[in-house]
Amino acid sequence: MIENSDVNEEWCDKCFWRNEVISDPTTHGTATLRRKIQGVPRQWRVERTETPAGLLERHFFGPFAAEENLEGPHGVSRCTGGDVWKNAATLLGRVWPAVSGKKQVFSENASPV
Repeated sequence: MIENSDVNEEWCDKCFWRNEVISDPTTHGTATLRRKIQGVPRQWRVERTETPAGLLERHFFGPFAAEENLEGPHGVSRCTGGDVWKNAATLLGRVWPAVSGKKQVFSENASPV
């Protein structure tokens, strides 16, 4: 999450997609919920980077296990769709209030966009 709606594509390429080396100050830690939220892990990893556009927080959840075979036609892993992304989207909807201080924005049956 970043508290600046004016971030540009160059910033996203570097900081969000990590297409460049990030030399900005970064700290790593563990987020711990103060109260139980159903369907949300009690702890998860967080990375905070001080960028010129503001603080970037990366919250690490998962892994989200797929039920189908992830081996591609040439014996290497491949991307998958389906329920694994619905599970991830539901988790994000549940954890959103804890990490943002805002009300839940996804329904229980959230779909990826």
